[in-house]
Amino acid sequence: MKSNILCIVGPTATGKSEIAIELALKQDAEILNCDARQIYKRLNIGTNKIKLCEQKGIPHWGIDIIEPYENFTAKDYEGYALNKIQDIEQRGKKIIICGGTGLYLKVLEQGLDEIPVVPKEIRQELYSQWQEQGLEPLVQELKRKDFITYSTIDIKNPRRVLRALEVIRATQVPFSNFKKQTKKERDFSLQKVGILWQRSALYERINARVLKMLEEGLVQEVQMLLDSGLHESMQSLQTIGYKEVILYLKGIYSYNQMVEKIQQNTRHYAKRQLTWFRKDTSIQWLTPKEVLIHF
Repeated sequence: MKSNILCIVGPTATGKSEIAIELALKQDAEILNCDARQIYKRLNIGTNKIKLCEQKGIPHWGIDIIEPYENFTAKDYEGYALNKIQDIEQRGKKIIICGGTGLYLKVLEQGLDEIPVVPKEIRQELYSQWQEQGLEPLVQELKRKDFITYSTIDIKNPRRVLRALEVIRATQVPFSNFKKQTKKERDFSLQKVGILWQRSALYERINARVLKMLEEGLVQEVQMLLDSGLHESMQSLQTIGYKEVILYLKGIYSYNQMVEKIQQNTRHYAKRQLTWFRKDTSIQWLTPKEVLIHF
């Protein structure tokens, strides 16, 4: 019989981590993180990573896996998460998956198609082109060579665009040809619960959380990361909160402009997350109070 794993999902700033901890305390469960930014060590404030003192003794997995200069793909997450699920279940504990990275959740549930290995030279060439010319020429190349992928991915996300183009350049075949969406068999099923907020209330929470991050030292965190030798172009720092602070440190944004941009970009990100999750009709949407009552 398949085990059933509860997943707490939804956009940023909905209180998923706090809810997951309360449920884990009731169910004697451990938490598997499903967040593509919290995998990085040392990126703490800007990713709203749950502090050790806030974890209430609940083991958390999927946090602080790699250094900010290392690569970590959805395929890597699939392997990591499957191993953790097996380990936790073998110890007789329940699992609660918590996070807002829809792709990670999809990969965990359905698996990934097999994509050809790309030579490092092609990957480096694309990366250099992106750094020198920006993303737009690469987006246009993707549009010409693979309109299906262009129409379905987040073309503002450099990682997604570069990943598709590196496969296209290496194989001379559209990236979409490799995306067969063949579901893999899992020995577990996911019960997905989305945290529901009114949009206006969610945006207020986002704006307040950005101010809290800055009070806790987000600017200082970014400066320390740069001082440690990390380059601003690294994927880990090309995310909301970090990229805006870098522009502030470079004198391109004023402090108020930086605050407004982080808040605005986070709201836009939450909207994209909602769009992704709304497509999954298996998600049950509940208010925080309803989740704690029902589970």
